[in-house]
Amino acid sequence: MIHKIFPVGPLQCNCSIIGDEQTHEAMVIDPGDQIEGILEILRQEKLTLKQIVITHAILTTWAAP
Repeated sequence: MIHKIFPVGPLQCNCSIIGDEQTHEAMVIDPGDQIEGILEILRQEKLTLKQIVITHAILTTWAAP
């Protein structure tokens, strides 16, 4: 199993990338706003994104005008 955890966004919430070394499939948990960094890790690990999981909402992300 591949498991990366790193802070994202202005509040530095934890983002996780979990990948299977055999199938090369991955899920990203709470990706925040640093998509390019996440995509780079997926490329480096040769993972295909299959799922995105959002565990919580932050007021500024869903209440923006």
